Amino acid sequence: MQVNTSIEFEKIAHEFLLLVKRCIRHYYRPNVNEGYQKYDKRELQLMGEFFKIKSEANAALHNTVNTKIAAEKLCQIIDLGEKYINEMKEENKIPNCLLLRNIAAYMISLLKVFGVTPKDVDDICSVDFNETTICGTSPSTYAYELIMPYVSALTVFRETVSELAQQHNVHDIIKECDRIRDEVLPELGILLDEANPEKPVLALKKWSTSAEAITDEFK
Repeated sequence: MQVNTSIEFEKIAHEFLLLVKRCIRHYYRPNVNEGYQKYDKRELQLMGEFFKIKSEANAALHNTVNTKIAAEKLCQIIDLGEKYINEMKEENKIPNCLLLRNIAAYMISLLKVFGVTPKDVDDICSVDFNETTICGTSPSTYAYELIMPYVSALTVFRETVSELAQQHNVHDIIKECDRIRDEVLPELGILLDEANPEKPVLALKKWSTSAEAITDEFK
């Protein structure tokens, strides 16, 4: 994964955390057995690779405070996580949410070292996961249920307009639809799945970041 700017770095990290949040909300159930999956061969492999990269990132920060190497290691961790999630999706398996949570927790700690702090995003890594409980409705769950129909309607409308624009070769409208998908919605915590645009990934918390916090070492 090549990262050339601090903005691109923030975007990649943000989207991966949204993917982890999606897995947690869709699959993690502390009340049932699936919430406590054992570590199979694939999970053990992922954990070993994660610990190795984590150790290298820590060494880069502890010895010479080499933020460039640490950022590269963070991107490698994101690659590992995305590959694992995609594999589980292709094999129709439930990803190990606790392992993904641990990866996300370490990512957040590194982002804070860089000064790029995702505001109020630590709830992704909460042990309690009250939002995913089967029985009962938390205030946050209610907020999701309240806003999701509007978000779904917006994303379906965007997809419909984009398809019509492509049929009639209206390039300006196509570009605007792409901009909404790639720039506007992610800033609001909404990530569209190209394979299923009718089911967007929604995170109500918006990031508050400092782009200047990551230096020109990415160039």
